[in-house]
Amino acid sequence: MNLIEVNSVTKFFDKSERKSALKELFKTILRILNLSNKQELKLNSNHFVALKNISFEIKKGEAVALIGSNGAGKSTMLKIINGLYGPTKGSVKVHGKIQALIELGAGFHYELSGRENLIFSVSMIPDLNKEEKEQLMQEIIDFSELNEFIDFPVKKYSSGMKARLGFSAAIFANPDILLVDEVLSVGDFKFRQKCLRKINEIREKAAVILVSHNLQTIKLFCSRAILFEKGSILFDGDVQQAINLYRQADSSDKEKPIAKAHLGEDFVSNELISNLEVFWCDKTKKPKKTFKRGEPIYLSFKITFKIEVGEGLLFSMPFWKDDINISSISSEYNECNLSLKSLSKGVLLKVDNTFNSGAIDSCFILTLKSEYLIRKILNPFEVTEYDARIHGVSLCSFEEVKFVGNH
Repeated sequence: MNLIEVNSVTKFFDKSERKSALKELFKTILRILNLSNKQELKLNSNHFVALKNISFEIKKGEAVALIGSNGAGKSTMLKIINGLYGPTKGSVKVHGKIQALIELGAGFHYELSGRENLIFSVSMIPDLNKEEKEQLMQEIIDFSELNEFIDFPVKKYSSGMKARLGFSAAIFANPDILLVDEVLSVGDFKFRQKCLRKINEIREKAAVILVSHNLQTIKLFCSRAILFEKGSILFDGDVQQAINLYRQADSSDKEKPIAKAHLGEDFVSNELISNLEVFWCDKTKKPKKTFKRGEPIYLSFKITFKIEVGEGLLFSMPFWKDDINISSISSEYNECNLSLKSLSKGVLLKVDNTFNSGAIDSCFILTLKSEYLIRKILNPFEVTEYDARIHGVSLCSFEEVKFVGNH
């Protein structure tokens, strides 16, 4: 079932900000009054084109990313779907209740407290009696983790606190369609994971559209990506293919090299995990932090879970050297099947040491489907025995190819 149908949408704005705002206000009033705008708008030198002939459909249960460089048209498309803008040409059909997290604090009255704003939001949800509304209010407050600040005026909230309040209010409204525009980039890592987990709970009965420059979140969470470039759709389909084309299409917006691990954050899901041990070692599991060039590197990790979890456990490890993301390993591509039994007993991995001399940073990541369970920054290890004839950050292996016949 299609929840969103975008048909040949074109959108252009007046280059005069004041004229553009007045025209959008006029068109919004017409839409509210269910009146059509008979005037045919023609593109001229006073306009700029934000979207050109855009068409796509999104079904129930899909999580779709809109990606592209700044100004490509992603956020404009989201605002048209939400009804904040009307298309200049074409149409958008939305089937179901829609909730949008497009701007921090949008829809809040800044002079009112967080609680007073929530009272208004919850009052808009139909078919709830007084007790159900009070219970829902408390669930929203608990999820937002703003208990001690909930009676403060929203104007005193930080951007992260506004994001928490806005997301919590939107997600507990049980929308059929959820629109998220970069809001999940605000706030601490743990809360972002909780938000993604909550979104996962509603995916089967809703459609989610995510606009983000965080390609790792997109790869982990979304099943489809639509790549925008200069107001047009360049690609619609597989997430990794879309990301590859995105990086090729606009070198100025390529994913930046990940800096040293201290720019990341440690995270362990305390709800699911009771104990974690992970460290570099030798083959006897003796902790070790210095390895000769070419010498195998071993990683020991042991994880104890509080409850049973289903299939879909994956681990990965990116490696950095001199602030550059140089390599990674992943159980998804190494045919390594993780089970709770093996993890609780302990796992010893042998990692090929292809690194040149120097300090190597890394972090241990464990995910369950699209949810982070662990992101643990590890102590760096050192690769020794410098050789001036070896260049770069890693070594490639090779072998002689034997040809058969006359060549």
